[in-house]
Amino acid sequence: EEKVLEIREQLILAGVSKTEIIVVDDGSTDSSGEIIQNLKNKGFATLLKSSSRMGKPNAINLGVEASQYPILLFSDVRQTISGSAIKILLSRFEDSDVGAVSSQLELKGGDSPARRWMNNLKLRESNKGSTTGVCGALYVIKKELIEELPEDTILDDLLISLFVMKKGKRVVLEPEAIVHDVPF
Repeated sequence: EEKVLEIREQLILAGVSKTEIIVVDDGSTDSSGEIIQNLKNKGFATLLKSSSRMGKPNAINLGVEASQYPILLFSDVRQTISGSAIKILLSRFEDSDVGAVSSQLELKGGDSPARRWMNNLKLRESNKGSTTGVCGALYVIKKELIEELPEDTILDDLLISLFVMKKGKRVVLEPEAIVHDVPF
């Protein structure tokens, strides 16, 4: 529930008036299906249920197929989103060469040299042209650039970036759009 409400609030803050929030339940065994059903009843989200666990690539494919708008935002449930991250991500589409925009992942409650190095590398790649991989925790992409993910995809965030670059568009990292990963 918190994730859906967080995204909804950020979309309002970004001035996006026509939206839909699609939640794909990939065979969860907790109460998340009931929570999303309650949000659906309030008009806040659409629930898509997979009959069995088929993994993230299948969930992405279902969500993309059901979506009706030209810009898609993907977000994993676990991470929290910084202040106006979604507005900042969407603003990068002012550049017509940009096909996808990735957030920057940081660890909550601690500094990680490896994460800092990875973010720096992705930013340098982005500034030179395109970065090879979006942060699966939060990114936006033009729907026309996505292809169906094979069922056995392991690195969906890499493959999605390659789809974008294959069609001649850039994948950029926006360092001001931060998502915080929580230890689990």
